[in-house]
Amino acid sequence: MEGQDEATEFEDTIKELRHLPAGAHWFCPRKHDGDTTDYGEVAGLGAALRSGTADVPAPVEEADRRSRDAVSCLRILVLEREDLASAADWYKRHLKEQLGKCELCVKVYHVRKKRFIESLKGEHDEDEVAAFARALAALDEERIRAGLASATEALRSLEPARRGLTALQGPALFSIFEALSCDALLADKQSMEISLDEPFRLVQTNRMLKLNDYVPAMGRFLFDSDDFRRTWAMKVWANVSRTPTKQEFWWVVQEPLLEAMRTASTYPFEKESVAILWRGVKSIVHRLDCMMIRTGLRALEVDIFRLALDHLQVDSPAFYDIIWSLNTLLATSSMDFWDAMGAISAPSVIEAICNSPGFSHALRKANESQPFEGSTLETVLAYIRRLVESLNNTSKPPACRAVSAQLMERFQVEAFPDLARMHCYETALAVISATLRHFVVTKTNVASVSTVERIVIGDLLSTVAKHIQQLTVIARLPQQDKATNVLSRHGADVVRCALTMDSLCYKIDYDMLRRGTSRHQTGSSPLWPTVCKALTRNDVWYAKTILPPTVDRIGAERLPADADDRPGDEKSSFRLAYDETTGSIAAFFDRLGDFDPDKLSTLFARSETAMPLIASLFMAEPSIHAASLEAIKVVSAQSARREAMAFLVGTFFETTMTCVSWSIRQVAVRKVFAYNPRMLKTSTDVFEVLCSVEDGHLNSRSLSAEESVALRGFWERQWYALTAIFDNTEAWGKVNDRNMMKEFCRDVMEFAEYCFSKYDIIANALSATSAIDDGDASNAPTQNTAATKLLECPKSTLDAMVRWLRLRDAYLAEGLANLVAKMLPRLREHGLRVEPSTTKYIEDVCRNHVIRVILQPQQKVELARALDQHLDRLNPQDRAPADKLPGSSSSSSSSSSTGGTLSSKSGRPRASDKAGRLSQSVLTPVGGSKKKPTVPAKDDPILQASGSLEKYNAIRTLHKETAQASRLSTAPTRDTKEAELEMKHFRMKREKERQEKIERDQMQLALLKKNVAKAHLGPAAKQPRSGSSSMMVSSESEDEGEDGMLDEELFGLASSSGQVSSGVQEYRNSKARALQQAQSRGPIKKVKQHRNAKDMRARLKPDLSALHQVILSWDFFYTGQLPPGSEKHNYSLVTNTFRTPNEYQATFQPLLVLEAWQGFLRAKEESNFKSFELKVASNVRVDHFIEIASSMPPETGRTIGFSEADIILLSKAGSPARDAEQPHALARVMKVVRKKAATEVTYRLNAGSPLRAALSPNSIIKAVKLTSIVPLEREYGALLGLQYYDLCDEIIRAKPSPLLTYTGDQLSRIAQSYSLNTAQSKALRSAVDNDGFTLIQG
Repeated sequence: MEGQDEATEFEDTIKELRHLPAGAHWFCPRKHDGDTTDYGEVAGLGAALRSGTADVPAPVEEADRRSRDAVSCLRILVLEREDLASAADWYKRHLKEQLGKCELCVKVYHVRKKRFIESLKGEHDEDEVAAFARALAALDEERIRAGLASATEALRSLEPARRGLTALQGPALFSIFEALSCDALLADKQSMEISLDEPFRLVQTNRMLKLNDYVPAMGRFLFDSDDFRRTWAMKVWANVSRTPTKQEFWWVVQEPLLEAMRTASTYPFEKESVAILWRGVKSIVHRLDCMMIRTGLRALEVDIFRLALDHLQVDSPAFYDIIWSLNTLLATSSMDFWDAMGAISAPSVIEAICNSPGFSHALRKANESQPFEGSTLETVLAYIRRLVESLNNTSKPPACRAVSAQLMERFQVEAFPDLARMHCYETALAVISATLRHFVVTKTNVASVSTVERIVIGDLLSTVAKHIQQLTVIARLPQQDKATNVLSRHGADVVRCALTMDSLCYKIDYDMLRRGTSRHQTGSSPLWPTVCKALTRNDVWYAKTILPPTVDRIGAERLPADADDRPGDEKSSFRLAYDETTGSIAAFFDRLGDFDPDKLSTLFARSETAMPLIASLFMAEPSIHAASLEAIKVVSAQSARREAMAFLVGTFFETTMTCVSWSIRQVAVRKVFAYNPRMLKTSTDVFEVLCSVEDGHLNSRSLSAEESVALRGFWERQWYALTAIFDNTEAWGKVNDRNMMKEFCRDVMEFAEYCFSKYDIIANALSATSAIDDGDASNAPTQNTAATKLLECPKSTLDAMVRWLRLRDAYLAEGLANLVAKMLPRLREHGLRVEPSTTKYIEDVCRNHVIRVILQPQQKVELARALDQHLDRLNPQDRAPADKLPGSSSSSSSSSSTGGTLSSKSGRPRASDKAGRLSQSVLTPVGGSKKKPTVPAKDDPILQASGSLEKYNAIRTLHKETAQASRLSTAPTRDTKEAELEMKHFRMKREKERQEKIERDQMQLALLKKNVAKAHLGPAAKQPRSGSSSMMVSSESEDEGEDGMLDEELFGLASSSGQVSSGVQEYRNSKARALQQAQSRGPIKKVKQHRNAKDMRARLKPDLSALHQVILSWDFFYTGQLPPGSEKHNYSLVTNTFRTPNEYQATFQPLLVLEAWQGFLRAKEESNFKSFELKVASNVRVDHFIEIASSMPPETGRTIGFSEADIILLSKAGSPARDAEQPHALARVMKVVRKKAATEVTYRLNAGSPLRAALSPNSIIKAVKLTSIVPLEREYGALLGLQYYDLCDEIIRAKPSPLLTYTGDQLSRIAQSYSLNTAQSKALRSAVDNDGFTLIQG
C-alpha cells in the first residue's frame, strides 16, 4: 500500500477536507452543527446504505461521495511514512471530532469502513487486509473507550433518578452510539463487557435506550447469552417500524445470525443454543419482507428453513419460537418457503410438526383455565392451517389427508385433554373446509375442471368419505357455546362442500363415460347415503347444510345402458352409485316432509334453502320430485300440486320466482333431455298460479320493484329454456324413443303457445309497476317500453322455433306455423323485427322451397302473409310469390277480421291427381263472381294418415261445418235450390270421410297387433325398418306420404338403438288390449299399478288433519244450516262426470263437511247428552292441535261408551250442552286405552281453542259426547286417496264396465241358483268376469 500515487491521492483528499466550510460534516449532508434536517429519512444517505435508490437529492449525493473519499483516507493512519505524518495526525484529530458530534456520521462511517475493507480483499492479500482491519479496529476502540470512560464517569456522578442520555453531551454521548455501531468492538465480547456494559446499563437506569435505526448491536445482542442485552435488542427490534434494507441486513444481521446458526446446527443439538437462536430469529423475521427473505435470509450458507425442521425434533423451549418464525416466514413469502423446502413435501412438514415433542406438550397443557388465544397450541394449529392454504391446488389434498390423519385420528385419544382434541378436530375441519370451498368457488362447471384437478378432487373427497360418519355427528351438534358452534359450522361446511363437489364429479365422470373415456373413482360413494340418513325430524340447521348441494344434481342423469355393458363393469358400477345417491336424496326430501310446517317455512323464507326445495321439482327422478312436492304440500297445508305452488308464490313471491327462474336456466344450460318434461309441467303450474282468471296472483296484487324483477326473470328464463329445447330436440330425438319425443314435442308446442298467450297479463303487471315507480300510473311510454322488452325474449326464440317447421308430424308442423304466424304481427305492433336469419328461413320454407316441409300449401301462404305483414311488405308485387304457390288462389291471402287463419286441407293433391290440381268445390254467387274455395272434396292424405290427429281433424271438421252453415244461412242473394244441392254434396263428402276414417282405424289396429307380436318375439323382431329415422324432414322426405303411412315415419317405430323403453312398450300393449277388447267385447281387465310406499300410505292412511281442523273449529251453539264460515257459493252441483280427481274432490269435499254439520244439528235436536268430568293429566302441543290426556273410572268409560273418532264438547260450564257463555271447544277422541283400574282417553282439539287456558294439568272440566265421525272419516279418507286407486278413472267418469254377451246355457245356472231373471243373471255374470263397476238393477 505504498506509492507516489497513493500519497498524492491522500494529499488531494485531505486538502479538500481542509477546505470544507467550518462545521461541515464529512459523512453526512449537514453543513454545520446547527443543521437539524433529518437526512436519515432521505434514502438512508444514498448509496451508503441503500443501493439502487432513484432520485437521490444533490446534498445527499455530494455527502455520499465525500464520505467515500474520507473513508478511503483511513489507510493514512496505518502507513508509517514521514511525509504523511503531518496529514495523518490532522486526519486522526479531525476524524475524532467528526464522530463525536453527529450520530448520522457515526453510522455512515462504520458502514463505509466495513465496505471499504471488503473492497480491499479483492485487491490485496487477505493477511494484509486483516492486519489493516485490526489496526483500524484498535484505533476505533481506543477512541470509543475514551468516550465511554467519560460517559461512565459522568453517569456515576449523578443520582440514579437523573441518569439518562440527557445527562451526557458531546463525545461522551456519541461514544455510546458509536460503541453500538462498531462491529469490531461488539465482536470482542470481553472488551465489550469491560468498556460498554457499565455505561450501557447506567444510561438505561430509568428508561430503555431507544433507537430509530438499525445498528450492529441489535443483531449481536439478539443472540447474546446476557439477558439484559438480549432483552434490550428484542425490544428495539419490536419498536423499529421499517424493514431493514439489504445493506442494513448485511451490516446488522448477517454475521451474528450466521454465527448463531452454525452454533445451533452442530449435532448433537444443544437445547440452550437452539433456544437462543430461535428467540433471535423470531425478532428478525418479524421485520423482513418478501425481498429480504429471498435476498438476505435465503442467501445465507445455512438453510434456516430446513434447520427449523431439524430443531422441531428437539425437546426444547424453542418449539413455540420455531413455529412462530416459520408461520411468519410462510405468511410473508410462501413461495420462498416452499422453494427452500425443495423436495420436502407438505405432508412431511405436517408430520414433522406433529412428531415434535413440543406439540405433545402443547396439547397436554391445554385446559379450560388458560385462554386458547395466544397459546402455543393456537400458534401451532394456525401454522398448520396456513401451511395448507399456501399450497397450490394439486398439493392440497395430500396435505389434507395428512392433517386429518394426525389431528382427527392420532391425537383423538384419551391421553390428551378434551379441549385440545376439540381444537385439533376444528383445525382439521377448517383446513379441509377451506380447501373444498376453494374448489367450489373456482370450479363451478364441468369445463373448468381439468383431468388432473378431477383426480385431485377425488382424492380430497376420499379423505372426507373416510370421516363422513363423524362429520354428520359434528354438523348436528347443538349450538351450546362458541367452541361448539365453530366446530359444528366447520363440520357442516365440509359436508356441504363435499356434496357439491361430488355432484360436479358425477357430471364430469358422466361425460367421460359417455365419450368412452375411463373415469377416475372418487371413493365418495358413502357421502350421500350417510349424510341424508342422518337427518332427524325438525333439524332445520342440518337440513340447511344438506339442501344447497342438492341443487347441483340438476343436469345429472342416469347413464343410459348399452348393449355391450356387463355387470360389474365401470358403467354398471356408475349406474349403481347413481341409483344409490338418487334414493338417498329422495329419502332426504321424504324426511323433510315429516317436518312441522312452521319449521319448513323457515327453509322457504331464505333463497339459499328455498332454491334446492323448488329446484327439486325440476328433477328428472320421479322419487325426488314426488318427495319434494310432498314437502311443499306440507308447508302449504294443501293436498294438490297447484294449490301448493299457489301458496309458495303468494307467501314467498320474490324468493319462489327467483328460484324457479334459476332452476329453469340450469335445465336449459345443462341441455339434458330428462329434465325438460318436468320443467314444462312445473312452469305451467306457475303460469296458472300467476295468470289464472279466477285466482291468479297477478290479477289481485301489486308488485314491488324486487318482485317485478323476479317476474321479469321468470318470463325471460321461459323463453331461454324454449330456445334450448328448440335447438337440441333434433339431437335428443336421435337417442331417445320417438314416441316419447313426439309427445314431448307436442307438450313443447302447447307450452310455447300457452306461454305466449300470457304475455298480456305479464306485461300489464310489469307495466303497472313501472308506471308506479315513475310516479304516473298512466305513463304510456313507460308501459310500452316494458311490454316491448318482454317481447324481446320470444323474438330471440323465434329463430330457433322456425327450425321445427321441418318436423314430420303434421299436427306439430301446422301448429308451429300457426304460432309463428300469430307471433309475427304481435312483434310488429311493438316495432320489433325478427332476425334476418329467421326471415330467410321462413322465405326458404314458404317461397323458395329450399327447405322441405310437410306443410300444406295453404299453410305456407298464411305463414308467408304473416311474414309480409311483419315486414310491412303489403304491395301486390311483394305478395305475388306467395299468391302463386301451388294450390293457392289470388284471394286466398286475405284474412278474416279476427286475425284467424284458414284451415283448408286442399293443399296437397290426391293420389289420382298426378298433375297436382286442387280438388275443391267452388260456389258461384248470383253475380257470377268467384267465391273463396270451400271444403275440399277429399282431405289431405298426409294429415289423414296420422291416427294421432283425430282430435285435430274433429275440431277442423266442426269449424268447417259451422262456417258452411253460416254461409248458407246468411247469403240473402243465394238461390235456395243451389244451396240445398250444396248441402247434399257436403253431406255426401262427410259420409265418405267417415268411411275413410274407419279404414284408417283398421290399418292402425293391424299395425298395433304387429307391434305387440314383435314385443313378444324379442329383440330380433324389433329392428327398425330402413329409411329416415330423424324427427325432421330431410331433403328427400317431402314425398314420403304417398303410401298413407307417414305417421310411422314421424319419429320411427323404434329408437336408434333398436330397443323400446318399457314404459312405451307398456303403453302400446295397453292400447292393443283395449282395441282387442273393443273388437271382441271380452271382459274388461284392469292392470294393477305398482305404487311406492308413500302413495300406498296416502291411499290407506290419508292425512285427515285438515278435516279435523275444520270440524273442531266449529261452534257447537251455532244454529245455521250451513257450517260456520261457509256460504252457498262454496258448494257446486254434482255433474255426471268429472275430468280429473281434483274436480271430483273439489265437489264432494264440501258436501261431506256439510253432511257432518247436518249430523251435528240432528244430535243437538235429540239432546240426550250425558255430561261427565274430565281431569287433565297432561297437555302437549302437536302440530296444529293440543293433545290432552285424562283417565277415568272404568264404569264411567263404559257408561259413556268412548271410541276413537268420537266428537266431545268440552266446557267450563256445569251443563256443557246448554251454556254458551262459558269457554268451550270441540275435541276428537284420539286414543282409548282400557285398563283394569282406569280408562285412559286422549283428546285432540285445535291449538287456537278458547279453552286452551283451562287445560293445564290437574284442571277439571266438564264434557259431553256428541257423535262419532267414523263414517265421515272413512268417506273423506277415500276421497283424499282417490287418485291412488286403480279404478279412479271409472269413478270420476262414472263409467261402468259394459255388459258382456252370454249364451242361455251360461246364464241358466246363475238364474236358477239365485232366482234371477235373464237381465239380472247377465249383469251378475258380467260383474264377476269384468274388472271395475257393474250396475245391477233389482
